[in-house]
Amino acid sequence: MESHIYNMRVYYQDTDAGGVVYHGRYANFAERARCEFLRENGQSVIDLEKNYFIIFVVKKMDFDFMKPAYLDDELTIKSYVVHIGKASFTMRQEIYCKDDKLVLANIVLVCVSGYKGIFKPQILPVSVKAILASYFQVV
Repeated sequence: MESHIYNMRVYYQDTDAGGVVYHGRYANFAERARCEFLRENGQSVIDLEKNYFIIFVVKKMDFDFMKPAYLDDELTIKSYVVHIGKASFTMRQEIYCKDDKLVLANIVLVCVSGYKGIFKPQILPVSVKAILASYFQVV
């Protein structure tokens, strides 16, 4: 499977006074793309909590910033899975403007019980694991 593709535009709220995207916003962009990745594969974050009583929490984030994005840029976020464990997975997300790679992110997510804020690790549901496996790429 190819990577999941999410397109978005940079708005004023994403930039500093000079029109450059604030570095912390890239974490928000990556989160948006991961949510759409799940939604477009039939498992919205709301459905996961309602049906399986699980949520995904970020355990680790690693960002490599190569070039800046600017106000009104159209960005493409490519997401794919590079590791699947029993209760966690790692996604690699690449943020592009046209053909220029701006950011490379590796995000480790853990599946935890969302029931009453317990946050105890849970085994990934089979249906979620199947979705993740279909986007698996060796790096």
